[in-house]
Order: sequence, then C-alpha cells, then structure tokens
Amino acid sequence: MLEPFRSKQIAIGVKSTHIVPIFVEGKWWGVLGLDDCREVKHRSAVELSLLKIAANCIGSAIQRDRTQQSLLRSEQERATELEKANKALADAIAGMARLENLENFLVEMLKVSLEISGAHSGAVVLIEGDFLRYPVLFDNKGLVDPQIQRSRGLDVSKLSPKSKDLALSILKSPTAWVVNPNDSRMPPEFVAFHQEYNNRSIRHIPMQISDRLIGWLGLGFAEEDPPMGKSFGLLKVLAEQMTLAVEMLRLSNEAQQTAIAREHERAAETRFTELTQANQAISI
Repeated sequence: MLEPFRSKQIAIGVKSTHIVPIFVEGKWWGVLGLDDCREVKHRSAVELSLLKIAANCIGSAIQRDRTQQSLLRSEQERATELEKANKALADAIAGMARLENLENFLVEMLKVSLEISGAHSGAVVLIEGDFLRYPVLFDNKGLVDPQIQRSRGLDVSKLSPKSKDLALSILKSPTAWVVNPNDSRMPPEFVAFHQEYNNRSIRHIPMQISDRLIGWLGLGFAEEDPPMGKSFGLLKVLAEQMTLAVEMLRLSNEAQQTAIAREHERAAETRFTELTQANQAISI
C-alpha cells in the first residue's frame, strides 16, 4: 500500500483492507474497498467475488448514466440543428418572396451558407449550356464586386471536358465533395483565386433536380478536411432553395418566351387574314 494512503489508514485504525478496481468503458475509474478496523480479516473467495460484482455494478451504473447523458445531449443538439434548419428554410422562402432579383437572392443564401459552414470564401456555380457562370462570389472580405469579378475572369468559364468530369464527380457524390484547390479540372482563374486566399480545400454541395446537375454551391476552407458534420444538412436545404429559385426563373423565362412566340404567331395570322381579304377585294 502506497504512502500517504497507508499512513492515513493506520491513523484511523484500519487493521486490514480489501480493494477491487472499478472500470468504466474498459478504463480504470476508481476502487471499491472494505476496511476492517477491529481486527485483521482475511476475506474468502466468495466475499471477494461479491466485492468484484459490486464494483462491476457501480461501473455499469456509471457507464449507463454517461450513455443516457450522451443520448440526451445528442437529442438536444439534434433539436437545435432542426430548429436551425427550419429557420434557414423559412428565411430562404421569405427571401424568395422578398427578392425579385435572382442574384440578390443567391447573395443572401450564400452569405448564410458561409456563416453556417465557417468557410471564408464561396461561390454559386450555374451550368448554362457550354459554360459555367458564377453569378455570386464571396472572398474573405465579403461580396466581390461584379466588375472586379469580370475583370479577373471569375464570372464565366468554358465547360471543358475537365470541368464536365468535375461536375460528374459532384453529381455522383452522396455527400459534399471535397476537391483540392489546385485540381487541374478547375478553371485556372479560380485556382489562382484559391491560392490568393489560402484555401486548402473546397467543399461542393450539388444543386440538382433529380439526376440533372444545374450547378453547385462551392465553399472555400482554410482546413484540408473541413469538419462539415451537422452543418451539411443545413447547406443542403439552402442548395435546394437556390435550385428551386433558379429553376423557377428558368420556367418563368420559358413561359414568357412561349407567350411572346404565340403573340407573334397570332399577329402573323391576323396580318395574313388581312392581306387575304385585301387581295380578294382587289380581285372583285
């Protein structure tokens, strides 16, 4: 028995002691001991077995309490995350109703995405025919001025075979896909952008309708492996809302073009009828 425990035991009149360890989750937690103060006793094997059983029961009770506390914390964290998701969704819907301009809406959604994820730069990337368009770009200081963005070639890039391969990888990813900022499939202008702002990894969240990728939400991080964790669910909500806004604008534009075409067609039919009637009158 080690000092000063031994001296203290003698001082209070302990004649003999029997100690068994208590383990919690396979790790030593403490001990359970029996002190004999009247006389020296030698405990039987049965008594020692009972002492070990009692120690195991204490260890199990502590482990059970820790598990329950962990589950309770997890439920509380899940409730908090669901509340955040609901708020993000409500803000997104409110934003769609409040902002008539698509770029303004995307700015608001990207700003929220940066706050949620902890990223210090980000962009919304839209696939438009044979090109990639970047309607919104944030650096570590905030929204990049569109004129500066255009002057640096960060507004539009060609959808090259390498870019298509990158897009396909994003579409196939079941979760946010991480890419190295120096990846050769990325436009060289954006490679330079990420190097300038010391981005060590890029996280992409797909914007898709069924199996059709219409773009993605790109976030730049200082970490090589950004700990997205629970924030990924919130980012997916925001990406879905941005997808909905982009698709609604596309359908609206198509409807307007269809209405204009029909109006032109009706005007042409009316003109044709007028000319036909005029020709008939001349013939008579």
